[in-house]
Amino acid sequence: MIRLKQNTLKLSASAFSTRLFIAMASVLLASCMAEPEPEPELEPSLVFNEIISNNEGVYIDENGELDDWVEIANASDGPLDLSDFSIADGGSPVIGLPSILLQPQEVIVLWADDAPEEGEKHLPFKISSSGETLKLFNSENIIVDEVAVPKLDDNQAYARFPSISGNFSQCRYTSPQKSNGASCQAIAAPTVEDTIKFDNYDVSGWPSSMVPTGLAINELALNPARFIELKNFSSEPVDLNNYQLTLGAMDANSPLPVWNRDLAIILPNQMLAPGEVTSVGLTASDVEALVLQPFFEGGVVLYRVGTNNATKVDAVPFMYWPEQAVLARKTTTPYNFNFCQGASENADNQCTVLPSRELGNRARGLYTPNDFNALEKGMGKANIASVKFVIDINNGNTVHYLSSERWPLHYTFVREVINNLPELNRCDSVQAQEFNRGWAQFSQQNYANSVTRSYHLGTLSHHANADIRAVEFTFGDAITAPQIIDVFYTATAAMPEPTRWVYRPQNESQIARARLIEGELPIVGPNAPFQNLTLQALASGVAYGTLEFIETSELDSAFLGPKTIVITNDVPNDIGFVGGLITEAFQTPLAHVNILSQGRGTPNLALPNARLTPEIMALLNKLVRFEVSASGYSIRAAALEEAEVFWAQHNPNTEVLVPRLDDVTKHLIDLSVSGIDALPTIGAKAAQLAELFNLAPLATRCAEGASFAVPEKAFAIPMRHYLDHFSASGAQAYLMAEMAQELFKTDVSYRRTVLHTAQQMILQHPVDALLLAEVEAAVAQKFGSDRVRFRSSSNTEDLSNFNGAGLYTSQSAEIGDDDRKVEDAMRAVWASLWNVRAYEERNYARVDQSQVAMGILVHQAFRNERANGVAIARNILNPTRSDQYYFNSQGGEASVTNPAPGVITEQLVYQFPPRTPRLTYHSHSSIVQGAVTTPQEIRALACAMNAVQNHFEGLLNAEGDDPWFTMESEFKFLGAQRTLLIKQARPYPIGDVNIANDCRGI
Repeated sequence: MIRLKQNTLKLSASAFSTRLFIAMASVLLASCMAEPEPEPELEPSLVFNEIISNNEGVYIDENGELDDWVEIANASDGPLDLSDFSIADGGSPVIGLPSILLQPQEVIVLWADDAPEEGEKHLPFKISSSGETLKLFNSENIIVDEVAVPKLDDNQAYARFPSISGNFSQCRYTSPQKSNGASCQAIAAPTVEDTIKFDNYDVSGWPSSMVPTGLAINELALNPARFIELKNFSSEPVDLNNYQLTLGAMDANSPLPVWNRDLAIILPNQMLAPGEVTSVGLTASDVEALVLQPFFEGGVVLYRVGTNNATKVDAVPFMYWPEQAVLARKTTTPYNFNFCQGASENADNQCTVLPSRELGNRARGLYTPNDFNALEKGMGKANIASVKFVIDINNGNTVHYLSSERWPLHYTFVREVINNLPELNRCDSVQAQEFNRGWAQFSQQNYANSVTRSYHLGTLSHHANADIRAVEFTFGDAITAPQIIDVFYTATAAMPEPTRWVYRPQNESQIARARLIEGELPIVGPNAPFQNLTLQALASGVAYGTLEFIETSELDSAFLGPKTIVITNDVPNDIGFVGGLITEAFQTPLAHVNILSQGRGTPNLALPNARLTPEIMALLNKLVRFEVSASGYSIRAAALEEAEVFWAQHNPNTEVLVPRLDDVTKHLIDLSVSGIDALPTIGAKAAQLAELFNLAPLATRCAEGASFAVPEKAFAIPMRHYLDHFSASGAQAYLMAEMAQELFKTDVSYRRTVLHTAQQMILQHPVDALLLAEVEAAVAQKFGSDRVRFRSSSNTEDLSNFNGAGLYTSQSAEIGDDDRKVEDAMRAVWASLWNVRAYEERNYARVDQSQVAMGILVHQAFRNERANGVAIARNILNPTRSDQYYFNSQGGEASVTNPAPGVITEQLVYQFPPRTPRLTYHSHSSIVQGAVTTPQEIRALACAMNAVQNHFEGLLNAEGDDPWFTMESEFKFLGAQRTLLIKQARPYPIGDVNIANDCRGI
C-alpha cells in the first residue's frame, strides 16, 4: 500500500509537472498567438494638401517661374514649426523643412524645383511628371503623411477634398495658398472689389412724378384713330371738367403739345370715381397731323386747366407707332407704358406686349422689349450694350433715345437733328476741323456747365456680364446731384422695366455728388459691373448648327465644323473651325479662341454651367440658332430650311489670298538690320520684330524717360530653307497630291491622317547638315549655352486679312542638350505649318495652300520674368476710344492668352494724356498678390505702345484706308529691375465697328 501510495504520489507529481508544463506552454502559445496591442495613433499633424507636378500656369514663385509645388497644411489644433519636420520624394534623401511657424489649418506652398539656392521655400528635388511617392516625417523620423502622386496632366492638381481632412483626388482646378474647398471646383476668382457702397433704395418709393397718383393717361389707340383712355389713380373722385387732353404732332426740335395751341380733346362732363376709367373717342381727322408727320411722331398731354393757364399732369410722347397696336400702362408699379397687341378700352388693361417694332435711328420711348436692343446695335463695346439719350431742357425735358450706330456722339445728333445743320464728313480734314470746333464748344456748354446747359446727356448701359443696367454720365460732366435725380427718373420713365435701372457714378467727383443723394435713387459703385460675372459676350455673331457638349480634352479628336456649335467645359488653347463656341469657364478677350472667333465672325460666349442652363439643356444635340451680341446671347431651336439659307449666305466667297513668298534668299537674317519689308523672306513675326529694332532707339522720348528693350541678337531663318526641307522630305509631293483628291477635301478624318503623315515626314527627315551647322554656330556665337526660342514666323499670320493667332508651334533649344536639340526645334516649327487647325483656318480664309511657308525667328529665351502680357493701342471693349489702351497682364511667365483653368489675368484700360490719365481695372490676377503692373509701368508701357502704333501705322496704313488700324504688342517686365521688353508687334483685328464717316481718333 505504501509503495502504491509512493507510486501514486510519483504519478501525481509527474502528472502535475506535465500539467504545469502544458499550462505554461498554453499561456506562452496564447500570448504568441494574440494580436499585438495597437500602437497609439499619431495626433493630427502636418499633411500634404495639394500637389502639382506639371505647372504650366497655375502659380508662380517669387521669381515669376512656373515650378512644381507641394502644399502642406497644419492639420493639428496648435501651431507647428516646420523645422520639426522633413520631406522626401521617391528618389531623394530626407530633407529638413525651413523654420516657419504654421498656424492651425494654415497652408504653405513649397517649390519642388530642385533649386534650394533660390530660398528656404525651394526644395532640392522635382516631382516626377509620371508620378511618385512623397513622405513627411516628424522629428522622431516617423512618417506623419504619405501620398502616392499619380501621373498628372498639365496644370492638374492632386488635392484633398475636403481640404486638409479629405482623401486625395485629381482636379483640373488648383487653389494654392487657399482652402481646396469641399470638392473639386473652380475657386471663385478675385474680381475688382466694389468697395464703394451706397444706402439701399426701396423701389416702392419710386417718385410720384413717375407713378400716377391722380388722373392719368391709361391707354392710347391712335393708329388707326380709336380712343384715348384716362384712369383715376387717386382715392378721391376727380372732376374731368378741370382737365384737358391735348394731342399734337412733333418733330425732334419741338416741345410736347401745348394746351392752347395744339388739338384739344374734349373730355366728358363727369366725375370719375377712384379706380374708374373713361375713354374719349377719336376720328381720323384727330390724328391727321400725326399721319402726315414723319415717323408718326407726336405726343398726348393731360393738363389741369385754370382760367388762363394750365399745368401738365401727364404726358406720353411717341414715334414709330405700329399699326393696330395700342400704347397702354402696366397695371402694376411703376405703371410704365408698353405697346400692346390688343386694346382694353374702358377696362383694366390686358396687355399682350408687342415683342418688337421697326425703329429708325431714334425713339421717344422704349415701349417694346426689343427697342433697347435695336438702338444699341453698332456701339462696338464688348459686354456693354449702350444707348445714348438727350434730354432737351428748353423743350420741356423731352427725351430722345439714340441709335448707337447712327449717333455715336450726342453732339452729332444735336447738331444734325435738333439744330438742322448739315452732316460733316469727319474723314475729310477740313470738315473734321469744323466738326471738332463745334464739338468742343458744345462740350463746354453742355458737359462742363451745369447752370446754362441746354441738354442733359447720358448713356443707358446694360453690362451684360453682370446683368446691371446703369444710367451713366461721362467723366467730365458737371451735372449736379439734384440734376442727377431728375435725369435718372426722366430717362428711365419710358423704359420697359424702369425699376431695374441704377445710377452708376464712375469717378471720385461723381461719387461725391452721389453721396449727397444716396437713398433717393438706386446707386451702385463704379466696379459693380465687374463683380459677380454671370457671362461674357466675347465675339458677336450669329450661327446655325447642331448644339453639342464636348469635353475640352476631347476637342482634338472630335469631328467639328461650321455647322457645329460647341459647348465645352474649359477654355481650349485652340479649336477647329466651329460655327459657334460656348465655354463654361471665363475667357480673356485675347484668348486665342476669341481672336479666332472674331476673325471668323462666329459667336463666342463664356457661360458658367452652360450645359445645365434649362434653355440650353433642352436644345442639346438639336439644330439651333445661336446669337451673341453686346447685350448677351439668345439661343433657340431652328428649322433646317432657315439654317440652309444661312449656310449658303455665309460660305466664304472672297478672292483667293496668295501669300507673298521669297523663295530665293537663304542667308540668315540679322533682325537688327532688317525690317517689315522682309516679310516675304522671313515671315510676319520675324519681320515685325525687325521693325521694332528700328523703333526702339527712338522710343527713349517716352514719358518718365522710359524706353523699351527688344530681344537682343535675334535672327531669322528664311523660308527658303523650309521649302528645301519640305521638298527633300517628300512631304511636299505627298501633300500636294493628296490635297488634289476629293477624299481629302470631303473627309475630315482622312484629311487629318494625311496632314499628320506629312508632319511626320518633316519631323523625321534630317535637317540639311550645312544649314544646321550654320544655325548652331549662330546660336553658339550669339547666345552661348543659354536656352533659345525657335518661333514660328510664317507668311500667313499677322496679316490684315488673316490673323492666324495660335496656329503654329514654337519650341526651345539649347546647344549641347540632347533633350532640346536645335535640329528638333527647327523641324517642329516647320512641321507646325501643317497643324490640322492651321490648315482648316487657311482653307476657310481661301489661302492658297501651295504658297504657304514657314520662317523661323530665333532669340534668347527669357528667364526671370516678373510679368508678361499683351497691350493693345485701343480700348477693345469700346473700340471708338483710341486714347485708351487695353492691357492684359499676368505675373511671371504664366500664360495671358491661354490661362490655366480657373486662373484669372489682370485686365485694365488706361487713358493717357492729354486727357486725364485714368486706370480702370476689369479684373485682378488670381495668382499675384496686388497688381501685376505698377501705375508707373503702365504709363511707360502706354507711351511705348503709342510709339509702336504711330510707327507701324505709317508703314502699314499710310493712306489711312483703315480708320480703326490698331497695333498689339507682347511685352515682358524682366528681372529685379523690371525692364520693359517688347518681343512682338502685330496688327490687331478690330473687326467691323461700322460707324459711318467716323474717322475720329477717339
